[in-house]
Amino acid sequence: DYRDQLWPDLREAEEILSVLACSADILFVRQSELDLVKPALNGDREVIVMRGARGASVRVDGVRHDAASPSTPVVDPNGSGDAFVAGYLSALLEHLHPADRLRRGGLLAAFAASGPSDWQGLPMRAELPLLELEA
Repeated sequence: DYRDQLWPDLREAEEILSVLACSADILFVRQSELDLVKPALNGDREVIVMRGARGASVRVDGVRHDAASPSTPVVDPNGSGDAFVAGYLSALLEHLHPADRLRRGGLLAAFAASGPSDWQGLPMRAELPLLELEA
């Protein structure tokens, strides 16, 4: 996560974040962070672009996959990005299709944002398959 308050020099942030991003196999970025990691956008890594309420996308094996964000009331958005990443990675470990990974990430982000804290509204692991069928 890029935080402009922590980087007094934008060029320094670009240099450091690009190096880190280029060393990743899987990279999660917000739409607003794409310019900061341009060198990492080429290659074989999965780059997941999170767009908040506008959904998310990923390019896998040259094919772009998109998923809309579930519509949900937002109580507290803190932690929703982390919940998205957790959902995506758990689906990746289960070898789910990229579109399903995005959907699970979006589902967990929606649960996190609609609860009173960043974790209290999240479903238990065993509940995921049932929730994904309903979504």
